[in-house]
Amino acid sequence: MVAALVGVATMFLLLEKGTVSTGSFAGWATVAGIALFVASFSIGPGVVVWLALSELMPSRIRANGMAIALFVNQMVAFAIADAFLPWQKACGYAVVFYSLAFFAFLYFLAAAFLLPETKGRTLEEIERSFARHG
Repeated sequence: MVAALVGVATMFLLLEKGTVSTGSFAGWATVAGIALFVASFSIGPGVVVWLALSELMPSRIRANGMAIALFVNQMVAFAIADAFLPWQKACGYAVVFYSLAFFAFLYFLAAAFLLPETKGRTLEEIERSFARHG
């Protein structure tokens, strides 16, 4: 995801500076970067949010906790979509996509280092490990 966003941002930066002319190459490179981002999101963070919520919520509050967390997730997605065009008009596409790449990198760090491994563990085992650390 980060590489795809950096690639798209760099293409927009080169277009804004006039280093690359608008045309077939720039258009296809940008589309390829966006497609790579969507594919990467679909097999990574798009799934991780749902899995992490379902596996990491304590059993007694799982339904309500997931409802609240997914509502917040959808509202953040809405806010990003709603702010995209005004943000782009104020800063330009390159800045927007470099910023999104930075946030994707922060997400990667959080997912890699803060989320516990749940593979091969039951929900009850995961819940007990949180109780011990809490």
